[in-house]
Amino acid sequence: MPLIDTSSVTVTPYDFRRPPWISRERRAILDGLHARMAGELESVVAALTRPPVKLAVADAAQVTYGDWRASLTTPVAACLADLTGRDDQLLLLFEPALAANLVDRMLGGSGAGADGARGLTGVEQGVLRRLATALIDRIRERYAEVAPFTAGEMRFEDIVESLEPVGNHERILLLELELGFDTTAGRIWVALPADCIEAFAAGPVRAATPAVPPRQLRSAIAATLMQARIPVRARLSDLRITARDSARLRVGQVFTSAQVFGGNVEIDFGHGPQFMGSVGKHDDRIALRVMETATSAGRRPRLLTKVDSR
Repeated sequence: MPLIDTSSVTVTPYDFRRPPWISRERRAILDGLHARMAGELESVVAALTRPPVKLAVADAAQVTYGDWRASLTTPVAACLADLTGRDDQLLLLFEPALAANLVDRMLGGSGAGADGARGLTGVEQGVLRRLATALIDRIRERYAEVAPFTAGEMRFEDIVESLEPVGNHERILLLELELGFDTTAGRIWVALPADCIEAFAAGPVRAATPAVPPRQLRSAIAATLMQARIPVRARLSDLRITARDSARLRVGQVFTSAQVFGGNVEIDFGHGPQFMGSVGKHDDRIALRVMETATSAGRRPRLLTKVDSR
């Protein structure tokens, strides 16, 4: 008995040779770009057809061109343009009813009653190419850092079999736009060769750091360490008090001795005494003179002359 009801499960094929096209992080960047671009494309359409117009980016995906073209039927309203420096082409496709509506509005009509099934005349095709060129120019500007391309002059096609921007088995970046007016709505598709977006999908390129020779690297590390600042403590080590005086120590007492500025101090770098020094004055400032290493210094205990209480 199966663990799950197979009739309620939808199986989605996974192509291990061609995994999902971009990561979640890169897709978020692309979605943000499309959100900003939608408003600009909406302005382009509104300038040619009169507002109110509503345009949104409905989807952006990587699909196999042959699979997508199989869903199309003749007649279509499509514009093709050669891509500079490539053998591929750019394709912009309008739903036939939307294409007829747009052309009628651009020619001064209301778009009501426009028949997309009859196809477009030569004059109407030229009008639609004008809109297609304006849309592609704005998309090209926004895609400059995502999927860069340069397109030539656009030409109109109305037969599905004439649409060959890429090979049937090649993948395309398919951008689906949803365009609506007061009472009508339709879709526009923009198809680019998928490899136009490969650099963006792969993520930012990190510049290679040139290898540093080991000897030069060690010298650089040594120079850095030599410039590092470390704490130095001077500790009065030769002064002693009697056990009786130590038993009477109280907060606020002051030790006085004529030998303080002439006595020896230990100089400590954090790992025990390294040098012996003497405290004095230099240019009216308290100063510390290094006298000898701590290992060679003898211990010369002195007694404080007295213990004063405040």
